[in-house]
Amino acid sequence: MKEEEIYMKLFQYLRSTFFKCKRENVPVMLLLAKCFAKEELVDFLSSAQLLKFSRS
Repeated sequence: MKEEEIYMKLFQYLRSTFFKCKRENVPVMLLLAKCFAKEELVDFLSSAQLLKFSRS
C-alpha cells in the first residue's frame, strides 16, 4: 500500500488533501511518520489494533 493510500484511509482524505497536508508539514502526519512504520499503519487499518501497544 502506498503512503498516500494509508493516510487517505486513516483520515478519509482525498488524494489532493493528502498532498496538501504533506506539503504543509501538518504536525499529525509528521508524528505518525516518525512514530510508526508503514507496516504498522497498514496492520492498524486491517485490524484496528496497534500490535506494539497490545498486551499479550
